[in-house]
Amino acid sequence: MSEDAQRARKAALRGEYAARRAARSAAEKQRLDSLLLRRARECDAATIAAFVPVRGEPGSLDVLDELARRARVLLPVTGPLSRRLEWAAYAGAEHLVPGPLGLLQPAAGDGSLLRDADIVLVPAVAIGLDGTRLGHGGGFYDRALTGVPTRRLVAVVHDDEVAATLPVEPHDVRVGWLCTPTRLQRLG
Repeated sequence: MSEDAQRARKAALRGEYAARRAARSAAEKQRLDSLLLRRARECDAATIAAFVPVRGEPGSLDVLDELARRARVLLPVTGPLSRRLEWAAYAGAEHLVPGPLGLLQPAAGDGSLLRDADIVLVPAVAIGLDGTRLGHGGGFYDRALTGVPTRRLVAVVHDDEVAATLPVEPHDVRVGWLCTPTRLQRLG
């Protein structure tokens, strides 16, 4: 399949999965996030890179708070002109501000490095059981994850956002694990 065809297929899939997320009721989202909160209570890493969920992504600020009770949590920070992520320690929801893309984030990077994270929780629209990841299309995470060992990369999705495989482009970074509200599974 050509790169143009791959990009078109990825865009179509993003639309399908976005519609699925939008159709999920608030009660169902809350139920699924409570399952992820339980999963967060089982985490024993010292440093975790995470993300603030948006657009129906799994998770919540409560999940971040639970992780922060157990570990140092790093969050991505986007700059006004940069397409590169910086990282900063999560200090609670009250310290998050809207970033240039409208996403909640720490006010500024603090010199934290992604390579210091034992586990990197990666946002995804969908994940393939072969480690392929469909992101939101900006490439921020693919650039940030380059060089991070696959075994430390954990894509976080809902159970209905798992496929056998997904279209890939040369720059796409694969992940080594998948985490849903009901399972944690090694991939590849």
